Amino acid sequence: MLREIVWPNSGVYRSGAEKEAVDFYIDAFQQSNKLDLLLGYFSTTAIKLLSVGIASFIAKGGSMRIVINHVLTQKDKDLIVGGVYSAKQIDLTDVSKLASALSSYDLHFYECLAYLIRAGRIEFTVIAPSDGAGIAHYKSGCFYDDSGDSVYFKGSCNFSFNALINNLEEIDVTRSWINDGLVKVQSQIEYFESILDEKLDVVKTIDSSKIEVAIQEQFGNKEISDLLESEIRLQEDLINEYATITPSRRQEKAIKKIQENSKVILSTPRFPYPSGPFPYQSEAYENWLKNGYQGMFAMATGTGKTVTSLNCLLNEWRKSGVYRALILVPTIALVNQWKEECNDFNFGNITTVSSKSKWEDDLKDILMLSGFSDNSFIVISTYASFVSKRFKQLRDMFPEDMLLIADEAHNVGASQILKEFKKLKFPKRIGLSATPERLYDDESNSEINKIFNDSYPYIVSFTMEEALKRGSLCSYKYFPVLIELTESEYSRYFDISLQIARIFAAENGDVKENEMLKKLLMIRSSIINKAANKLPAFRKIISDLYSQYGTLNYMLVYAPEGSLPEELQEVFKDDVEDLKIIDEYTKAVRDVAPDVYVSQYTSNSKNRPSMLEQYSSGAINVLISMKCLDEGVDVPRSEFAIFCSSTGNPRQFIQRRGRVLRKHPNKTMATIYDLVVVPYIHEYVNDEEFILFNNVNRRLLKKELKRVYDFSSLAINSTYTEDVLQKHLDYFELKLYDDEHE
Repeated sequence: MLREIVWPNSGVYRSGAEKEAVDFYIDAFQQSNKLDLLLGYFSTTAIKLLSVGIASFIAKGGSMRIVINHVLTQKDKDLIVGGVYSAKQIDLTDVSKLASALSSYDLHFYECLAYLIRAGRIEFTVIAPSDGAGIAHYKSGCFYDDSGDSVYFKGSCNFSFNALINNLEEIDVTRSWINDGLVKVQSQIEYFESILDEKLDVVKTIDSSKIEVAIQEQFGNKEISDLLESEIRLQEDLINEYATITPSRRQEKAIKKIQENSKVILSTPRFPYPSGPFPYQSEAYENWLKNGYQGMFAMATGTGKTVTSLNCLLNEWRKSGVYRALILVPTIALVNQWKEECNDFNFGNITTVSSKSKWEDDLKDILMLSGFSDNSFIVISTYASFVSKRFKQLRDMFPEDMLLIADEAHNVGASQILKEFKKLKFPKRIGLSATPERLYDDESNSEINKIFNDSYPYIVSFTMEEALKRGSLCSYKYFPVLIELTESEYSRYFDISLQIARIFAAENGDVKENEMLKKLLMIRSSIINKAANKLPAFRKIISDLYSQYGTLNYMLVYAPEGSLPEELQEVFKDDVEDLKIIDEYTKAVRDVAPDVYVSQYTSNSKNRPSMLEQYSSGAINVLISMKCLDEGVDVPRSEFAIFCSSTGNPRQFIQRRGRVLRKHPNKTMATIYDLVVVPYIHEYVNDEEFILFNNVNRRLLKKELKRVYDFSSLAINSTYTEDVLQKHLDYFELKLYDDEHE
């Protein structure tokens, strides 16, 4: 904020004084979000000179309105007239890249400025005296910040390389919060607006095509050198960076200040979006503080868990000037994704730890340095590497002020990981998960709650329903497609269900350690998962979509895991053993739409980050996976999803849906197709047979309804599901929207 600047006691920035003209712009750009400039001569060389400061100003959401006279260099005229330089797009939130573009002073420099003009971040208004005599020769302006404070300035200084570095200049500042400063500032604002609104008789706004090119012979005014000398020097490469041909000590001092300030800006952490954190993300930090710097962030997939946790690290850095974090993730893909997110916050000194990187020497050096200095660093590791012998040997070297962030924190409940977590001495802890609780594992859930000093409903709980209402995720339509088991599949399913029932009856429900029961449950689940009728249903879905749209762009498919049953391998391919189901689903897409590019995203896929980029760009149309897209991988461009893998695990289907509902600028809605296995309805011979079969069938349907309820209840076409299932619901006396499913 502007009040944070150490202003000169005199209120004047002056050449040769402790605070020079260039210091004013260095300070003000860093502490403001808007600038109005009312100038005489203007040159883009000033933007090059202050490139890093202006880049940071723009990255924070800043905008500039510049009123200039009608005398410019040829290049600057070409820029303002427009049409000469293409408006080349650049990421306005990336300070380093934007600063690089604004300091290059080549074609890319002008393309970047053209884009800033087009984006409304820099606006030019060209004026001249209304009587045609002389030129506009203002040298004043006003900086504003978010708090409502403003600083009015005026003086001898033009906005050009020469004026800021070479000339003897002064700038007088008036702060709105001191004495009668607000009155003076308000007067300047009104005058500036009257020029823009063409309400001043002495000034006229001229068409940019009437801008005149600065030529020494035509314009005798000595100050034209502000344009010509800087422009010539830059064009002829007679300066190295900011140095002039024969720099004086004063010039060297000014250049050194700019360079030092640039280094600070480029290494300073910042929130990656100009709008700042969402209210719920700021709340998360406050709740975390109140809970003793510990807690679980139970946030729906796609709601910004990563950004929310890194915002906590950013706020801690603001208090101490140091950031240190250990981030644990389940996959190498997430290691790379987290590193990108850390870079977006401008956190540096990041070490990645996984089987794919050489990390030991770097980590040793960082940890040794932390023993006697306040160095900032971040370590991002997979859980697998975290429990490795090599990592454990270095663990005691970690300083205790580390912030521990455990992504997909339900993984902490795995016995080996849990054992190592209990040895950690970091008091600051954040667990992240859309589904913190492990299924059928109350003991591990209790341990996870202790580690993060939190339990349901958790200090941060941001449900998918809330995310959809707030617009954090895109809305979706849900279409369940009913699948019946074949006779042989159902017969096997029924037999296994009876065996399961007998085990429960024999052990009075105490079956936690029964290995046979676990095996039977897995086999029965596999029958549902691999149901033969799913593949024809899948073919029909993609065939209908292809006929309707002529493409299958941005489609995500979750295929069943494992191999086809033996009887089906004979149907689909001859003499092939262990045929993977995913291969047949991939083949189905190619058969239906030969011109569609389909690719498998599995643990065996090479260069998976590149594959995701191709999918997001549309180069890959259909991405088929089994489990690899479950945890954390970003695929925001997905518009269609087909879930062919029946899963009763809430974590899986919640995460899979979250993958599809991530927002994208070119996406308004998502469409989900879900292959739902239902029992077929038929008449039974006698009452005993009816009771037996009905119990098995009813439980089969109830198991699937848990997922269907969750998907359908938040869809914009929720009534469709009940219509599709009505016959089965009536027959088995079930309700879709029942508290039991919730």
